[in-house]
Amino acid sequence: MIEQTKTFRQLDNEVKKIANVYRIYQARKELRSINDNSPITLVLHDHTFQASVVEEQRYMSIVELAIKRLLEDERRIIRNDYFLDQTLNWWCTYYSRSAYYRFKKQALNKFIAFLSI
Repeated sequence: MIEQTKTFRQLDNEVKKIANVYRIYQARKELRSINDNSPITLVLHDHTFQASVVEEQRYMSIVELAIKRLLEDERRIIRNDYFLDQTLNWWCTYYSRSAYYRFKKQALNKFIAFLSI
């Protein structure tokens, strides 16, 4: 069976979804600490996220572990492009355009692979 590789755009969209869920769970965790662990429902694009606290913590831990397993340049790109609020061209001080996109494609592939294990 031939394994079909994903396009850059498909990988990018997949990691955006992962990061969005991560940020929602992170926000819920922060809100729970403020609101004495009261139930919290957050909605993103008409999708309600219903997960137990344990499931949320597990998801966040898996994502954080996948990020830690990346090389430094890959980790920087994943964090800055998907998990942190960075300016659009933050990468210009670190990489040429071609190096950035080369590292980004590597980072996306490895990040998804680590999460698939």
